[in-house]
Amino acid sequence: MASRLPGATRIPGVTGALDRVFIQGLTVEARIGVHAYEMPLRQRLVLDLEMSVDLASSAASGQLEETIDYKAVAEAIRALANDRHFALVESLAEAAARIILEEFGALAVRIVVAKPGAVRGTSTVGVILERTRRAIGPSA
Repeated sequence: MASRLPGATRIPGVTGALDRVFIQGLTVEARIGVHAYEMPLRQRLVLDLEMSVDLASSAASGQLEETIDYKAVAEAIRALANDRHFALVESLAEAAARIILEEFGALAVRIVVAKPGAVRGTSTVGVILERTRRAIGPSA
């Protein structure tokens, strides 16, 4: 099945054949924004996640432990969005990338974070972030 994520391509800095586990349209309620009126509010964000991993082992064994559990990833990202205030969608995307790479073992990740209704006259605005294990640097 071809990815429908916007601009889905090979991730720079990662060589070799990579498979992907994806989550599309993950909706979270987050406290996000830099304006005073936004800070106490929960706003809807929609995330698309594409996680690069070698799926050969899990495909052969049928063992969930040998792949990325997309339900566990979704729960972790929902908890992240619920537990913290983020000034920018960029900050939430970076924190989500770090979790996926460090806790779930993805080789690379591509995250689209959309903030529907944030700008009048648009359907959505947001960011697209791509990270590899080598590109995330030291933990914050």
